[in-house]
Amino acid sequence: MHETGSTGGAKYRSLLAILADMPSFDMLGSSLERVRRELWLLGEELAQRLDPADGTTVSQAMRTLQGQVSRIAVIGQVKAGKSTFVSALIGRPYLLPSDVNPWTTVVTNLHYAPAEQSSESAVFTFFGADEWSRIADGGGPLRELTERLVPGFNSELLRLQLETMRRRAEQRLGAQFQALLGQRHQYDAITRPLLEQYVAAGADQVQPNGEAGRYADLTKTADLYFVGPREGFPLSLVDTPGTNDPLLVRDEITLLSLASADIYVVILTAQQPLSATDVALLRILRGLHKDRVIVFINRIDQLRNPAIDGQRIVAHVRTRLGQEFPGSSIPIILGSAWWGSTALSPSPDDVNRAVNDGFRAYAESIWRGGWSTDLRESLQLCSGVPSVLRAIDNLIVRGSDAHAIQHLCAFLLELARSAEVAARAELGAHESLSLQESTQAQESERSHGQWQVEMNQLNAAAQDVAHVINVFRGTLDKTVNQCILELQTSFLGCISRFTDVQIASLTDAYRAQSQRQWTADPSSLRTEFEQVYLNSARQSAGKLRHVEDIVREHLASILKKGVLEGLVEIGPANPPPAAPLPNLAPISALLTLDLDQPWWKAWLLRRPTRAG
Repeated sequence: MHETGSTGGAKYRSLLAILADMPSFDMLGSSLERVRRELWLLGEELAQRLDPADGTTVSQAMRTLQGQVSRIAVIGQVKAGKSTFVSALIGRPYLLPSDVNPWTTVVTNLHYAPAEQSSESAVFTFFGADEWSRIADGGGPLRELTERLVPGFNSELLRLQLETMRRRAEQRLGAQFQALLGQRHQYDAITRPLLEQYVAAGADQVQPNGEAGRYADLTKTADLYFVGPREGFPLSLVDTPGTNDPLLVRDEITLLSLASADIYVVILTAQQPLSATDVALLRILRGLHKDRVIVFINRIDQLRNPAIDGQRIVAHVRTRLGQEFPGSSIPIILGSAWWGSTALSPSPDDVNRAVNDGFRAYAESIWRGGWSTDLRESLQLCSGVPSVLRAIDNLIVRGSDAHAIQHLCAFLLELARSAEVAARAELGAHESLSLQESTQAQESERSHGQWQVEMNQLNAAAQDVAHVINVFRGTLDKTVNQCILELQTSFLGCISRFTDVQIASLTDAYRAQSQRQWTADPSSLRTEFEQVYLNSARQSAGKLRHVEDIVREHLASILKKGVLEGLVEIGPANPPPAAPLPNLAPISALLTLDLDQPWWKAWLLRRPTRAG
């Protein structure tokens, strides 16, 4: 097995893509990327031309556009050739270790951004102290689908395997184990020997000082960041651990990687195409509403007669998919990831070993006019990798990212149109204002005289109103004082009459000696008070209303003159509130006197009789 650098791989990949009229990996989604970049430039320009509030909205939309990444997950059974396929797809044959540790559950993310980076980098993240238990506990729609659709799934067995996995990592790493939990290792280069330390098999026996597979039991994810300017859409390629393995942890980690992907390449093997596990995996994707799927039947190089057996396998897979998913249009691609990697190998011996009789027969069956004498070109085309690239490209330019860009484009277009309408309206307003100012300048001198007349009328009206109010206040004060004086006089008369009657009654009672005590009842006084008060209130209200009516007539006549005519209306007067009764409780109590007191006799004898 050999590893090649990106330069040699890119040279062959670009040449073969041109010959086959198919996109290279670096060109995946290039048409959508061109739209994205152009929209980015237009959005930045638009943000500068809009007001700050709308400009901030556009800037936020541009950040969303900048963060777009199409995630492509490569999934399938363990030992289906996923890592070899990914290496061939990206043009870095033999980069990813294929002989992974049976206990390894690493999810490898290969990141390709359009911006040029200074160097490649690799980041390896280790499991945290509580992450094994969280995986075992599971839950949610994905766990429900797994328990229902995956044959042989057992949550207790998963828990035991996770615990065994943790113990293996602790034994391998020794004293380093606790310090590494939840940590990350970062490197400025991506090489196969480096990857072997974190995702490869290593020795069968646990060796604390071993290099290959040294951190494999503890590594959770490997994030590889590749350099170089790309014309294609930003991508993240996800190489999953695999399914249908006695180690349920691999199945669980693989399934947990499904929800965040946009496109799924399902790797089947020609020796066991579309097994029950493969069908279960596709059913889970359907349960998660993931329908952007490509099926790649790998390892046809191991078939006895790829030309004949390959078509039979494709027909079988298509029939099964039609039965499981009626009406689906999932692309089915036949090929060999090994052929694709060999086509990019620098070793002629590798190429010659791959071009055997079976390969030649297969190439002649699919290539009109016979297969090419360029062995590398033939291997690449027969590998099925270019067809997978075309299928991925079709899904990218028609997928959720394209819809998001379309909606964002429509949003910016509407915002630009609104800004244009507002700008035109503002320009029209300025032109109209300029015309108005010119007209107003001509009319200002004529209007000034009219304004002065109206101002004089307003000042005169204000003086008249002030005079009426002053007269009203004087008349009101005089009327109120007169009403109060009349009410006081009436009350005093009531008291005088009541007093005379009671004194006469007391004198008669004493002279008659018919009773030892005399009682005065003030109820008649209270009744007379109430009657006097109510009569006075009615008379006073009438007088005040008369004053108010006179004032209202004067104000109405003032407000009908000149500029004020029709602007202010004086409505009808509000009815006066009912006069409240005074509190006469203090004069409700009876007054009782003891007639046996001697000083009463002297006082009464000195008073004249009624006759006198």
